[in-house]
Amino acid sequence: MDPDPLTPAIPDVTALFGVVLGIIVIGIVVTIAITIRNASKAINSGHNPLTVEYDLALAALSSDALAPKTATEEKLAEIERLYAANLITADEREAARVHILGAI
Repeated sequence: MDPDPLTPAIPDVTALFGVVLGIIVIGIVVTIAITIRNASKAINSGHNPLTVEYDLALAALSSDALAPKTATEEKLAEIERLYAANLITADEREAARVHILGAI
């Protein structure tokens, strides 16, 4: 039987559709598996998997790594100010000076 010349030729896309659908399903399954694995690791290490990203960001912002650098002279002046105001003892002052000068 000859094809009808008025009917456009529609390619058979069933196989292609099945392949694309299979790739999408595999992608979804892999994403779910990775999410479950990461959540389990977070729970096992004592973190809430729903807030771990926020906790890490907060820790990074609170760390010295992102703090502005303070000159050694400014740190020593602050120690002397605290000592003069009797907020720290002579031993604490000396220990702080050793720590600051040891970091140079």
